[in-house]
Amino acid sequence: MTQLAKWVMAVGIALAATPGAAATDLFPRPEALEPNVAFWLRIYSEVPSTRGLIHDTVHLGVVYGEVVFPDGASARERNRIADAARKPIEKALEALGRGRRSHLGPTGKGVLASWPRGVRSDELRAAASRVRVQTGQADRFREGLIRAGRYRDHIHATLEEAGLPRDLAALPHVESSFNPAARSRAGAAGLWQFTASTARRFMRVDRVQDQRRDPYTSTRAAAQLLAQNLEITGSWPLAITAYNHGAGGVRRAVRITGSTDLAVIVEKYRGRTFGFASRNFYAEFLAAREIEADPEKYFGPLPEAPVERFEIVRIEHFVPAGALAKHFGFSTAQLRAANPALKETVWSGAKHIPKGFELRLPATDVRSLAALPARHRYARQIPDQNYTVRRGDALSKIAARHGVTQRQLMALNGLRNPNRIWIGQKLKLPFAKAPDVVAGVYDYPGARAPTGSVLVRAGDTLSQIARRFGTTTAELVRQNGLGDRNRIRIGQVLRLDRSDGSRNAGSERRAGDPTDYSVRPDGSIEVEASETLGHYAAWLGISVDALRSRNGIGRNSRLDVGRRIELDFVRVRPNEFETQRVAHHRALQRAYFKRFEIVGTRTHRARSGESLWWLAEKHFGIPLWLLRHYNPDIGSRELHVGTKLLAPRVRGHGPATSGG
Repeated sequence: MTQLAKWVMAVGIALAATPGAAATDLFPRPEALEPNVAFWLRIYSEVPSTRGLIHDTVHLGVVYGEVVFPDGASARERNRIADAARKPIEKALEALGRGRRSHLGPTGKGVLASWPRGVRSDELRAAASRVRVQTGQADRFREGLIRAGRYRDHIHATLEEAGLPRDLAALPHVESSFNPAARSRAGAAGLWQFTASTARRFMRVDRVQDQRRDPYTSTRAAAQLLAQNLEITGSWPLAITAYNHGAGGVRRAVRITGSTDLAVIVEKYRGRTFGFASRNFYAEFLAAREIEADPEKYFGPLPEAPVERFEIVRIEHFVPAGALAKHFGFSTAQLRAANPALKETVWSGAKHIPKGFELRLPATDVRSLAALPARHRYARQIPDQNYTVRRGDALSKIAARHGVTQRQLMALNGLRNPNRIWIGQKLKLPFAKAPDVVAGVYDYPGARAPTGSVLVRAGDTLSQIARRFGTTTAELVRQNGLGDRNRIRIGQVLRLDRSDGSRNAGSERRAGDPTDYSVRPDGSIEVEASETLGHYAAWLGISVDALRSRNGIGRNSRLDVGRRIELDFVRVRPNEFETQRVAHHRALQRAYFKRFEIVGTRTHRARSGESLWWLAEKHFGIPLWLLRHYNPDIGSRELHVGTKLLAPRVRGHGPATSGG
């Protein structure tokens, strides 16, 4: 261990004054991670959200000082203040990195004092690019401890039923401060902060319900995910890190570093998506676990929110929410608060409460559901109908024309501003009897497209427009509901929402798909399940024959999973190809998880003559891509006799309960 590492560790231990866990602990605290745990203990218990610590991102024991945020400051203002606080420290580190040690100002002296005596100039020079501000969370953590009382019994019971340690109940402190309504900038939602792609493996996420927002259903899903992570990774430090970084990503880190010791992985692994959050996730959990075990030590006596009490009723038909609330004698607001999984489409009346839904009622003395009048019980969900916005349309006019409310249209289409619709936009209507319409176009001389759109001109192709505006063909097809990417016409207005296409492959936090879809530096990729040369050619804008010739692939040759393919990026950029590739696989996965849900896992030892494809399709009855997700380190040509495989158990949702 270097002198610097020893000093940083000593600072961390002094801050925490807490010994590492025993060797038999399921959640060990490696000495190398003690400074990180101490840092997060300080963030969670001492520093409120109106302040932040300016620190080094690698050596968390190096804290340069604090920054103060004004009450009510916006996110933009906070970022501006943090940037201003970092810059003088970065300049001081750059000067120190050049060897300067005399005639230092107050900032330079303070920065140098933050490091151990004798620190090398090259270390200080490297640290200039690692200055970060971490906002405090002590006030929010305290609120989370109070809220936790509402759900703790259920979480403990769920974990025990799944055979998991109760200590995992501290994880929502890290994720959401026990706020079921929490939502991250990356789109993660709920108490356990599931992304939509991961959630669909265990829960329903559609236009009618989002079970991530239900603290009880999402707790069961989190227990399943954590149990699967443990099976895949083999230890709790790795399984908890996988909750943030994905099990496939953690397995990849183990393979590259050659170690299952998380402290070694944190020190050595430099995966492009293994950033600050992933490196620190286990340390954050350890800090939260310590506070959860003795909250009075850190915050003094605390009240606890009372446990929620509900009567659960299974809905056997599709039922309007308003009629059901009236039947049971509750307000719609009361029913809504008790059932956060149901989306605005249900409360606005655009959709019914779905058949099979387990409704929570905020009382124990309720009338029988069987007494609900037959006129409020439907055999089918309210169907959707598309409408294409035309010139001169307003949302209020469209709603009146089709006998629905503006609120229903906004809920069904996820609109926040009723004044922001554009010509050619596809809107969902909650009823099937909508008139046929013709897509609106601007086809007169000198026409201009509305803001956020692009006007198709003579000679334009979809791929040219995508390149011109820094997006992808797949994104334009998705955003505009195009059935054929080769059929656009002069004067047509295309929606251009660049934010949808800006996310690179693999950047979604805790994505359910652990596959690496990135293009290698040499311009090649590894074939994944459900991919063909036709897909690659379409995403590249070249012919299949050109790809065959480049890779020496005959017309009758099979494209095996795991094969290396060289690509040609003369028409598209690698990141555009990656985006289209990810979109393809996410579409496949969304379609699959609309029909099936994962209910557990099983193990299998490979026998002679078995292949991954045969096991997936014939033995387990699942797609090959799903089996590869659970075994990311096993290539299609690496299946040896005796190899241990983990496979999910799936159960069909069934069309009657789809609800959407």
